[in-house]
Amino acid sequence: MNFAYFGRLEHEKGFDYFLELAKTSVKQKQGHNFIIFGEGSLKQQFLFLRNTKQFLDLSKNPNQLIFNTETQNQIIYLGKQDLSSVIQPILTKHIDFTIIPSRMLETFGLTALESLATYTDVITSKQPALEQFNNLNQYISFDLDQDLNLLKLAKKSDKNKITETLQKYSKQNWINKIKEHIPEKCQKILIVSDFKDKLGGAEIHLHQTIQTLKQVGYTIELYSTNKKPSMINQLFAIFNIIENKKFKQTLNLFNPDLIWFHSLQRYFGPLITKSALNHSAKKFITIHDFGLFTEYPSQLTSINQIGNKNTLAGTAKHYLIQKPLLKSINRFDKLFVPSKFLTETLKPHLNITPTTLEHFYD
Repeated sequence: MNFAYFGRLEHEKGFDYFLELAKTSVKQKQGHNFIIFGEGSLKQQFLFLRNTKQFLDLSKNPNQLIFNTETQNQIIYLGKQDLSSVIQPILTKHIDFTIIPSRMLETFGLTALESLATYTDVITSKQPALEQFNNLNQYISFDLDQDLNLLKLAKKSDKNKITETLQKYSKQNWINKIKEHIPEKCQKILIVSDFKDKLGGAEIHLHQTIQTLKQVGYTIELYSTNKKPSMINQLFAIFNIIENKKFKQTLNLFNPDLIWFHSLQRYFGPLITKSALNHSAKKFITIHDFGLFTEYPSQLTSINQIGNKNTLAGTAKHYLIQKPLLKSINRFDKLFVPSKFLTETLKPHLNITPTTLEHFYD
């Protein structure tokens, strides 16, 4: 069988474990192939395999991927590729299962949904946000012997189950949910996010939101930057006078009916939310992850760790950025999160009425 991993090649995403699983399976000649899409800091961990028969690097020529009866016990690296034009066609044609062994506390499971969109089943680590997509109810245990046996026995789920999941998380359902809350006379929407490059799930969702809102007839303006996450940019978030001045100019020129925030804590900071509260437009925010509630969201492995301030930097970030942001956000008209799991998890950390917090899918 053919197993795929696509996403960031990082420890918190469990890529090191996927690679260990792949190498052990190949060494034992179990007959499986392992296909890797992505880039990240752990890429060096498998490049030493380049000179072995078991490793194939097709990152520059992904269309040369061919499977036949002789293609067994290989680890194939395809690099960072476009989802719709390269990854999903390969999943559809060649892949039996996508493995998502994430260690971090996931908030939705976009990779799982993108895999299911090609009717490729997923095997995930056991997490609340990922369980909704795991039709197999078979989970990565991080025990090599147990997981090698899991791959050997894995069976594909009924396609009807995948269809039900896809219908539940369809674009149309998302639109219907959003339209319930966007004011009837709203036409102009200002989307605000500190970064617009497709760095991860939050930015991918940002662009999907813009595209979908345009398709249903809204006039959209994006206020964002080409910057990248860094410690220096987080320092700017404490008192970002320059961006706040630009933001107020955009508010005056565009004069939106709705201001819809996404990520703010990595660069824009609380000054912008205060300026937004002085405008007559409705205010929404999509909270994609735990960045407003913890120092390093990628290091969270349990909901019990949310809100912990383990370092001086984490304490400073909480009082100078996160707390002022939350004070403004608690006054917004609507807070959206991507999953029901996140709705229940964040309620204790927000000072809002229960009806203000919504997840996109019922």
